[in-house]
Order: sequence, then structure tokens, then C-alpha cells
Amino acid sequence: MTRTSIKIDQELQILINCITNDRFLQEILPIVRSNYFKLGYSKLLWQWIQEYFENFACAPKKDITNIYKQKYAMLKDDDESNDAIKLFLSNLSKKYEEYLDINNIDFLLKESIHYLAIRSGEILKEKIEDAILSNDKDKLESAISSYKRVEKPTGQGIDLLHDHNKILEALTKEHNEIITFPGAVGAIIPPICRGDFMSFFGPAKRGKSFWLWYMAEIAMSQSNKIIYIPLEMNDTAIIKRCWPSITGQPLYKRTIHSAHFEETENGLFTIEQDEKEMEGTNLETIEDMQKKLRRLYRKGRIKIIPMVSATVQMIESVCDNLYYYENFVPDTIIIDYADYMEAGGKYTDNRDRINKIWKGLRDFANERNIAIITASHTEKKTFDSDIKTSQASEDIRKINHVTLAVSLNATDKENHNNIIRLGMMEVREGRHIADQAVVLQCLDLGRPCIDSRMRKEVIGYNKVEESAKYKRKI
Repeated sequence: MTRTSIKIDQELQILINCITNDRFLQEILPIVRSNYFKLGYSKLLWQWIQEYFENFACAPKKDITNIYKQKYAMLKDDDESNDAIKLFLSNLSKKYEEYLDINNIDFLLKESIHYLAIRSGEILKEKIEDAILSNDKDKLESAISSYKRVEKPTGQGIDLLHDHNKILEALTKEHNEIITFPGAVGAIIPPICRGDFMSFFGPAKRGKSFWLWYMAEIAMSQSNKIIYIPLEMNDTAIIKRCWPSITGQPLYKRTIHSAHFEETENGLFTIEQDEKEMEGTNLETIEDMQKKLRRLYRKGRIKIIPMVSATVQMIESVCDNLYYYENFVPDTIIIDYADYMEAGGKYTDNRDRINKIWKGLRDFANERNIAIITASHTEKKTFDSDIKTSQASEDIRKINHVTLAVSLNATDKENHNNIIRLGMMEVREGRHIADQAVVLQCLDLGRPCIDSRMRKEVIGYNKVEESAKYKRKI
């Protein structure tokens, strides 16, 4: 795709978002000028969109087809514009639901404003060149003095007592919180918001990759678009790991080990172990299973993109390509693991390399208005003890860059009994939770969280003296 065709696609993308999304149109409306559009029929469509908004205070959505039918008479003598608009509306109709599914409106606005600013600069350049060629000083000065920066109007500040819409936008969950968690896990991990950079911390073989995939499933169930980037596994390996988790079926017939909570008379819980013989995946039912999963996750989608020696710039390029070619705008990017990425350049100290990567990912999350989730190793001594903030391996500065740091704690006995404990190491905002969540797992199916309770609710973990009747059963 050439640079010119990308620009035209960006122009049409702006029109599509104005047609399909109320918030996008409302925020872009004060910025756009008709002459910013290069294509003649783009200017016509923009005029129709403006007229519709003036009458109904919302985006036209599917009414754009009725508008075209009403305006058809005035286009009869302009076959080129007529054909172009028909093709545009036909293509929009085919992918209409995809455009409705985009959540990251702030990113779309940022990209659109960038395009409009470049177009404004191109128009200014043409005016200046015309004035210079005609040797017209007044025309030159007029062109320069009339130029206005293309940006969202922010000069008036925010009036906390009167700016209702600004306050509502800032506090509305759908614009900020994108992932929440069930049960006790949700009591430990606060909702993940756009701009967050989260990491799980634990020693080797603690199930960090399972937790990253669990985050992908939770995010999909909440209508997120996800890019999942494994740095050590190819397509086949990641599918073999993820398919049992997402379907609840093992790859082959085997005995599955898991655990469940059993409530006692005093309202506390014991942990009981389970064994179950399960049949393997039936290859003939895969397509039917995919249909069920599409209904289950509805608007949620995931792109699994294995990468080797990835850099932040490479991930940025992937995001750009998915946006321009597939209209896929991620809400969450999951990287398994960020420590394995490349920083670019040469570093004599590995800690400096790690620091640059993590800082780059934090900046990228803010820039793209997305959440980034990864995992990292801790020191060997955390194999059989709870993890402290100071025990992040390689470089403690990683903790400074994340907004949420979650520890995965387990003894050998807990590992054997399908138990792990989640704790919050660091949280950028809000109150730090000192307690832990006791989480039951079924890693035979790739599921790191099948149920959870707060530590004080589970016998053997709470600090209350227990009678012999309720001894820990693990």
C-alpha cells in the first residue's frame, strides 16, 4: 500500500467513524474543515454528516443510506461522485458491525487529528507556494496569519462545578475501565484501565504464561480487542496451550486434576481435591466449537502474533498494520514476556536494556490508550516464600514503570494441590490490599483460576484459631 493510498484510507476512516460513532463525531466536529478532505465525494459526505448532526445531535449510522437516496437527484450529473459514494456505502455496509465494535475511540480521535493536522499543513504549503509564485506579499502574509493549529479545544480548562460532560466522560467506566475480575481475584486486583501497564511476578514454572492467557480470556469476555504476543512459542505451541483453556477440553484423553472449595458450618471453606477422566478434543467438532465461542465472546476478539526479538517499535508497527488493513484497534496487548524483548542498540548492562523496554511499554500504553499486560521472573528464593517488591529479577526499576504488580505465591505443597495465592505488590493508584486471594487452579486444562476466596475465608489460611473439626484438607 502506497503512502498516498494510506492517506486516502485515513480520510475515509474518519468519515466512517463520523457515521458510526456518536462520541467520535461530537469530538471531531469542531476540528474538521471541509477543505481538509482531498476527495470530492468525501466533502459531500462530510456535508451530509454535518447536516444530520445539526438536526438530530447524533451520528447518522444506518440512516446514511437514506440520506444518499434523498440526495441522489443532485448527484445524477456527477457520475464519478455517485459511483464513489455507492461503493463507499456498499463497503461500509459489509463491515458495519466491525466498526460498531471498536472501543478505543480516543486512539481513533488521536489518529484522525494527526491526519487532519498534516492535511492542514499541506493546504498551507499550497497557499504559500501560490503566493510566492505570484509574488504576492499580502497573499503570503494572509495565508500565514490565517493558519490555525488542528487540535482538540482545551484552552478554556475544566470548570469542576459546571463542565458536566467533561466530568461525566472522565468518570464513566466504559471510557476508562476495560477489564474487571471475578471473586476474590477482583478484590485483590483493581479494574485495569486504559494506559495501565500490569505485570505478574513469580519464579520460573509458577504459571505466569497461564495467567497471561487467562487475562486474554477475561478481556475477550468483556468485549476487548486483544493482541497476544508470545516471544518463545510458535503458532502450534500456543494453540495447544490455549485451546484446552478456552474450550474446557483436554487435547487427548487423560485424568484431570483440580480442586474446589467446600463451605463448612461456620461459613469458612476447606479445599477439596478432584480427579476426573476426560475425553480428548474431537477434531470434527472444532468448527462448531468456534461458532459457540464467537457467540460467547461476542465483540471480543484476539490476534495471536508470535514474534522473535520483538521491540516496542515492532509492536507499534503491528498495531498500525492491523488498524490500516483490518480495522483492528486493540484495547489490550499481552506480551509473554517483556523481559525477552529487544531494546534496540547495544547495552553493556542488561539492567539498562530491561529498563528501556519497560519504560517504552509504559509510554506505549499511554500513547495508544491501551492496557499492556506482561509477566516477569523473581529471584530463586521466592520458590517457596511470598514475593516482595524488592525481589523482581534483573532490575527493580521495572516496578517503577508498572501501574499494577501482582505476585504469584505458592509452596511446593500448594502447587501439588492446585493452589496459588495472588497478592498485590504495587498499585499506582488507590489503596494497597495487604491480604491475598487463595486461587484454585486446573492447569491440566490450562486454567489458572477456576475459583477464588480471600485468605481469611479459607481454613488453614485465616489467622483465627480453628477447631480440630475444620483442619485444613489439602
